[in-house]
Amino acid sequence: MNKISIRICSEEDLDLLAVLNKQLIEDENHDNPMNVEQLKERMKEFISTDYKAYKFEVGDEIIGFALVNHARQPLYLRQFFLSAETQEDRDMAK
Repeated sequence: MNKISIRICSEEDLDLLAVLNKQLIEDENHDNPMNVEQLKERMKEFISTDYKAYKFEVGDEIIGFALVNHARQPLYLRQFFLSAETQEDRDMAK
């Protein structure tokens, strides 16, 4: 089994975070109407405040993210998402 790495995201990761956030919204069947560009702007606002975003990686593949407010005690986990499928799963399905 491969190890999961956790890395703090920066503004360079905003496109990735927006896409993952959109997947989270769709998986939850949430009624949030925001598109990827709007989610990117919202995520930019979050990480410019007391929030930090973390991406989860297995090897070179991003498998999820978390958005955590570090100003609150205990810490507040606003969003947590792990992809239902990995690239290995998609390859095996072919």
